[in-house]
Amino acid sequence: MPSVKIVKKPDGKKLNAKVKRVKDPKFVKVGFPEGSGEYPEREGQEPIPIVTVAVWTEFGNARIPEWAYFRAAMKDNRSKYRKLAKRLYKQVLDGKITKEKALGLLGEMAVGDIQDSITNTTSPANSLETVARKGSSNPLIDTGLMKNSVRSEVIDG
Repeated sequence: MPSVKIVKKPDGKKLNAKVKRVKDPKFVKVGFPEGSGEYPEREGQEPIPIVTVAVWTEFGNARIPEWAYFRAAMKDNRSKYRKLAKRLYKQVLDGKITKEKALGLLGEMAVGDIQDSITNTTSPANSLETVARKGSSNPLIDTGLMKNSVRSEVIDG
């Protein structure tokens, strides 16, 4: 059986400060926040909120196929987020950065990954009619409005 050796008793005040830094209930939200904007009127249609188009393209509907760009970005980069979170957690514990800063960095990374996923999604392909109208075969980019509306925000929990 291995033995345990205590080298130094932890300072209670320092330990409490470390615990307080990480227990602060905050989290990061990534996506299309309220107020992300709208696609302008097109062919007599009402403006459409960007978040609505984001949901349609992520999950599909009767007219739009499912592209799952958001879920793909999160799944494909999960280990990268865990590695960064571990590194940032240690920095927060040591008082080198705040929890808000750490969560903000994670959020910024996720925003970039979602934007890359939007750019790099190719399947299912747009119909020939859609390609002709847009002048591009990228299924998730027409004006760039949705891609440029992805945001992250640190929230108090």
